[in-house]
Amino acid sequence: MDVSRFSVERRGNESRVELLVSGELDAHTAPQLEAHLQPGDSSPAIVLDLTDVEFIDSSGLGVIVAAHNSPDVGSLKVRGLSDRVRKVFEYAGLHEHLDIE
Repeated sequence: MDVSRFSVERRGNESRVELLVSGELDAHTAPQLEAHLQPGDSSPAIVLDLTDVEFIDSSGLGVIVAAHNSPDVGSLKVRGLSDRVRKVFEYAGLHEHLDIE
């Protein structure tokens, strides 16, 4: 897999961080997203924009669920799901547990 097709852009401040994710979110790239989901010393609200994600597998879902369940993350909102990615969230039952726009 061409890892260069995956990227995360971080925007925000101490209280709110927006992560714009693009490419494929799978076993090879999930650790990169996980590193960006570490809030540090604060507990920010995180908005995870998946508008440009073409593919996601269980590894990517696992990172998102771990961030959602982390006591270090104030809140996690997911937005911009394509129909294909939304179906993966629905098959996993995550649409009932995550804050999805």
